[in-house]
Amino acid sequence: MVIVPPSIDGDKLETVEVMENHTAYLSCPVSGIPAPSIIWHKDIIPLFDDVYPNLRQLDSAQQLEVRRVRADDEAVYKCQAGNVAGQAVKRFKLKVLGSLSTSVNLVFAMFLCFTRE
Repeated sequence: MVIVPPSIDGDKLETVEVMENHTAYLSCPVSGIPAPSIIWHKDIIPLFDDVYPNLRQLDSAQQLEVRRVRADDEAVYKCQAGNVAGQAVKRFKLKVLGSLSTSVNLVFAMFLCFTRE
């Protein structure tokens, strides 16, 4: 029987930037024999131990979808793959960018401040 430890394609740390209220996809392409199990973490907390209505695992847990991203979704996410031969880890730094309406309002407020002087 052939046993191959898990491996994850790509960089071990990936930064993902997403606008607030949009959807982020964290991709963790895993291989190994036997097929590794995958556990996702947000910071150090394993996901799906509780209910997270805006998170969904896709493609046999090789992708994490974060819907309607909010500021408190900004964190380091970890994809941990393991089988009898070992483990592999990939981290994602999710950065939430302000919504377009917030950015436009900020620019407009700054414009008003400068035009009143």
